[in-house]
Amino acid sequence: CSTNEVLFEIHDPPPLEAYGYDDIICANASATLTPSVNGGVPGYTYLWSDGTTGASATIMDDEPNGYSVTVTDECGQTTVAFFNVLPIAPSAELDGNLNLCPDSPVGVLEIDTDAPGPFDVTYTVNGSPFTEYGLFGPPIEINVYIPGVYELVAVVANGCPANVSGTATVEVIDV
Repeated sequence: CSTNEVLFEIHDPPPLEAYGYDDIICANASATLTPSVNGGVPGYTYLWSDGTTGASATIMDDEPNGYSVTVTDECGQTTVAFFNVLPIAPSAELDGNLNLCPDSPVGVLEIDTDAPGPFDVTYTVNGSPFTEYGLFGPPIEINVYIPGVYELVAVVANGCPANVSGTATVEVIDV
């Protein structure tokens, strides 16, 4: 007598996971949100909180907002990824005067801003342009070595152009 034996092995797919992120965008500019998806059975479908479908969503906001996307795999597993969007419309202002000592002609001017960095700053000193990259703050600090009139020309905050204003006068004083 013989018996036929059939062995079935069932392998469950790894759990479906999806991750969103926090994103800083420029106000009135578009950004694309795309979740990171792992596991499950490929052939994913996406349903965004605004009703759109697709692996990515293009958004434009000028107010902080949250988004979510429900990801479904071929076997019907679902998971949700969350995104927080912070649009910024930065401003930056240079204001004030600075006196330098003749034996140590180094000082710091501060630029007030309402945005997160890093910052790229362009300013003029007596009409000559200077640009510094990757500065942190707020406030943004620029080292000054040259007496004269400093005028703020441009600030880019975390990739977003800022509305800028202001001048400062730097003088070497006799002690």
